[in-house]
Amino acid sequence: MPQAWQERDLRIQDTVMNSGSITKSITLMHTALRTVGDYEAWLTTQVEADYREKVISTWPLRRRYRGGIPFHEMASQWNDLALNIYQEKMGQ
Repeated sequence: MPQAWQERDLRIQDTVMNSGSITKSITLMHTALRTVGDYEAWLTTQVEADYREKVISTWPLRRRYRGGIPFHEMASQWNDLALNIYQEKMGQ
């Protein structure tokens, strides 16, 4: 199966990141994680509570799955991760 990307496709970062680019990167990560959290919150209003378990049970690699975060906690966990990373990296 082909890779979604190859290392040779990535742009080489040959400049030192300054504080502005670091801030933008952290903000982008925070926004991305919050978006996943918002999606998970929306998902709880659209599907039954056992949706994730049903999906995982049909997953061919399910034997590797070791459990995880309960469906009803997924959104808050993503949002907590976003906030923790933002606060830690931005020093707030």
